Amino acid sequence: MGQPRKRTKRLSRKVYKTPGARIKTKNSRRKFASARCAICNAKLASTSAGRKYSGTLCHTCTETIIKYRTRVAGGMPLNTVPIKYQSFARR
Repeated sequence: MGQPRKRTKRLSRKVYKTPGARIKTKNSRRKFASARCAICNAKLASTSAGRKYSGTLCHTCTETIIKYRTRVAGGMPLNTVPIKYQSFARR
């Protein structure tokens, strides 16, 4: 059996045959998917810490959310905001 540190699911395993007909397992780190926008599912270019909603929303959706938040703060009813933006406009 393999070493205890290698018996975890965080490693991806690949089984291969050696030239001597032995079967071995190669452990390697998993490749994680890149970050995606919570609203439009677009691939995020970066996760800069200085911007609002960084790592969560793309720049297009962030602009839209900021517009709707200022409108709601100014008196626009929340039910006129599209449903996919309401959870972010409410905060």
